[in-house]
Amino acid sequence: MVSGEIARREGDGLVVLKGLSADTALRLRGLIRVRDAIRHCLRTQWEDRPDEDVTDARVALNQTYDHFVAKFGPLSTRRNLSAFQGDPDVPLLLSVESHDRESGRTTKAALFHERTIAKRVVIVEVTDARSALLVTLNERGRADLEFISGLLRQSPAEFLPQLKGLVFLNPQTQAWETDDDYLSGDVKAKLRAAETAALTDSRFQENIEALKSVQPADLSATEVDARLGSTWLPPEDLAVFAGQLLGETGIAVHHAPLIGTWVVRAQAHVRAGVANTAGWGTARCGALELLEDALNLRTPTVYDHDPQKDRAIINGPATEAARDKQQKIKEKFQEWVCGPASIKRTEKRGWLVSCFVLRNRRARGRRERCGGGGGCRRAR
Repeated sequence: MVSGEIARREGDGLVVLKGLSADTALRLRGLIRVRDAIRHCLRTQWEDRPDEDVTDARVALNQTYDHFVAKFGPLSTRRNLSAFQGDPDVPLLLSVESHDRESGRTTKAALFHERTIAKRVVIVEVTDARSALLVTLNERGRADLEFISGLLRQSPAEFLPQLKGLVFLNPQTQAWETDDDYLSGDVKAKLRAAETAALTDSRFQENIEALKSVQPADLSATEVDARLGSTWLPPEDLAVFAGQLLGETGIAVHHAPLIGTWVVRAQAHVRAGVANTAGWGTARCGALELLEDALNLRTPTVYDHDPQKDRAIINGPATEAARDKQQKIKEKFQEWVCGPASIKRTEKRGWLVSCFVLRNRRARGRRERCGGGGGCRRAR
């Protein structure tokens, strides 16, 4: 809301919505009030405010919601959702209602009746090292020996023997890690690092024994399923493939693991080349664009702007042509990786795939929240 007017955020600014019907404007104002009441109710719980504040916020939410529903019906009705279409808080609004398909009834969710965010339990002291590790992981998200020392009132030298096999000193980072973290990932590289470190420090012998127990067998070339989009594929090899595909140099491929995104970069003359726009791509979707889509598991779709309807519409023939070219690129990649001439490269891929061990935290069962039992004492 801006000076009493309904506005929509666009970029860093707010744009006042014009031309709204009276009914739509009333619905939007009511939905905004409900949204704000939901946020306030959740905030009082998240910030662990006094019970009186939490109760008052819940009462206010019920009143605001009931007032809206009496006028416009449940939040999840088509007209209400249409009025709020495009707003990122639509899922928040839908989360506070429960709909029974058989009876057609819509009821209030738990937020209207009780706390949905538990009070934060502060652990100030524990009696054993394992419980201290659990609390530390819950509070810090890592094996923080200084924090554990504060909980146990002991030095690391005193409590580390109790954590044998549960935490490891990584010789590459000189940081303490849980077994879930240390005994996963590229365990073959970690084993080589531990063996090197053990030559001068016998503490890392324990690392070697633990890493040997999780070493996977190398895969043969025929066991490797190397498809575009596999996150283990080395970007430099994909750049080589793209260069050979187009007969060009200077193509770079990058992968951002944190956001799971691949990016293909090339100079303008490469993108304008015949191989990119006709040989392995189309005039609307170049081969490098199709390769990037394949790496990000996207299917290309070509849109045109309809000036009469002022919206984008799918260009069927161009889309079909782009998808056909992308499929040919995928097939060419399979041939490039798994063909007889590339058996050495494929064996390397098999070794690379077999280096990695996934974490199995659920099976190990040591990530549960410490709620005060098992040697933990809560703050009073």
